[in-house]
Amino acid sequence: MEVAAQPSAIANNTGPYTIGATIALTASGGSTYAWTGPNGFSSNLAAPTIANATADNSGIYTVVVSNGTCSATATTQVLVNGTSPCNQLLEYQLVKAGNPYQPLFGITDGMSINQLAYPVSIVVVPVCPTTIIESLNMVLQGPSNSITIIQSVSPYAVFDNLENNVYGRELAPGTYTLTVTGYTEDNLQGNVNYGPVTTTFTILPKTVTISAPTASKSVICSGSSIDVSFTTTGSFNIGNQFRVELSDANGKFGSVANVGNQPVSSNAIAPTLIGASNTAGTISCSIPLGVEGGENYRIRVISTDGVSVSEVSTNALTIYPKNLALGSPTDDYNSNVGVKQASQKITATNKINNAGVVSYQSGLSIELQPGFVADSGTVFKATIEGCNN
Repeated sequence: MEVAAQPSAIANNTGPYTIGATIALTASGGSTYAWTGPNGFSSNLAAPTIANATADNSGIYTVVVSNGTCSATATTQVLVNGTSPCNQLLEYQLVKAGNPYQPLFGITDGMSINQLAYPVSIVVVPVCPTTIIESLNMVLQGPSNSITIIQSVSPYAVFDNLENNVYGRELAPGTYTLTVTGYTEDNLQGNVNYGPVTTTFTILPKTVTISAPTASKSVICSGSSIDVSFTTTGSFNIGNQFRVELSDANGKFGSVANVGNQPVSSNAIAPTLIGASNTAGTISCSIPLGVEGGENYRIRVISTDGVSVSEVSTNALTIYPKNLALGSPTDDYNSNVGVKQASQKITATNKINNAGVVSYQSGLSIELQPGFVADSGTVFKATIEGCNN
């Protein structure tokens, strides 16, 4: 009698996604696959995609992995948020003033924001690549600040700026209205091609804090889980959600390179959402499989109602990527460098010289291609056993 091994089913996606993006699902562990998911989705591919994502595509996707005799099930959660950039043309971002300024979060109509204890500004960002807005008239009215400003060079900052040095003010509690009108030419010339659009938001007269978060691991593989812990003070509104965000590989949560009037292809704020909860404490988070490798990732926590943002985590987070390509001379090794890991695949054309000591570890494959050299006297090991972190 032949006893078949139970397949090890794994499911992942490269999200979170914005409206209009392409969802990429991946599964492994068997020879056949059967996907089901929201909005009537089904597929028999190991790595299906869904083009032009909408909010209806958000939810839990389930795959049944079979090896011909036995089967196993895995799930992955897909997050789709935002709006089509050419439906809104401009995006408003609250930023911490300074040089360079620090993007905090987007501002939407009706939003409630917990009072911040430092100067801030609002930067208006073009987001539609097919509509060019050359100048803006911005009017902010509120209990502590009333200002009208014309901006013809981005970043378009409400309290003015000098390149990436954005000037700011502390916003007192109360209701504010921001009215923005966009023009096709500099200095409010040409035709109006945006607005006027009025956005109202409220600064809440109370003090709440979110501590800088800490992670349960300092090294992790893409596609793996990590616990993020934080504390709060004060009371948040009913229905508030705490969202854990991951920076880019350089520890940044938003771009400050928005100089010049060309629209950006994605939001100015582009952190990766990795977990969420209605309660403070510890949140189980997932690092998307598509996150690139790096050694200086950071995390932060944002509340949704009223909106507050924590300080950035103190300690850097190292993330091993899905696939790792090692080439010469950038990745040549002459000493003990430990383990180079990838969740799925390592491709190597680099050199290990002299007293080099290094291990390559990957979940699916390691390819030592022409150009790879391990000199006599080196210690080199290659293992297929998955990413250990």
